[in-house]
Amino acid sequence: MRAKEAEAFLAAALEEGGFWENGKIITPSVAKQFADLCSAACNPIDDVRGTASYRRHAVGIMARRTLGWAWESYRGQSARTEGVA
Repeated sequence: MRAKEAEAFLAAALEEGGFWENGKIITPSVAKQFADLCSAACNPIDDVRGTASYRRHAVGIMARRTLGWAWESYRGQSARTEGVA
């Protein structure tokens, strides 16, 4: 399942905030909103290993962390290629 609303939000936030051009760090508010939208998009079950609420929370944390890691990787790649003509 895809979190299409989260994807659309992030694409708009990156574009409107000029993140692609300036490579600045994604703000905590953008990361939190993205995580919240990812959490809302999932439909986990309750079982003996964990509640649906816990799993939804975990999805948000994983989404926020993955966004941070991916963006830092992008920023690092950008910085390395800026000096290349």
